[in-house]
Amino acid sequence: TDTLEIVKAVYSYVTTNISYDYSVVGKLDSGYLPDLDRVLETKKGICFDYAALVCCMLRAQGIPTKLVIGYADYAYHAWNQVYIDGEWQLIDTTALITGTTVKRYTPERWY
Repeated sequence: TDTLEIVKAVYSYVTTNISYDYSVVGKLDSGYLPDLDRVLETKKGICFDYAALVCCMLRAQGIPTKLVIGYADYAYHAWNQVYIDGEWQLIDTTALITGTTVKRYTPERWY
């Protein structure tokens, strides 16, 4: 029932069970939308898929969560903001999976 524990469990599930799908990077249409059933079935996805899955899972637990799209340094990217203990916290599951260190996030849109 503790928000932080639920967030940790979802983060752990996603980063342990979903691998980054390098085969589709650069091949996606501009109108791409995540298909969470496909992500869970194939256990693969890109940053938008990761952020959408985390958002869906946390919102289902009643935890306020935003899917954020913008830039991570200079790369177009998607990540989450989660409301924990009265503050919005940034969570980037893709960075852990890909071993990326991001110095600056520049949000453009929130969902």
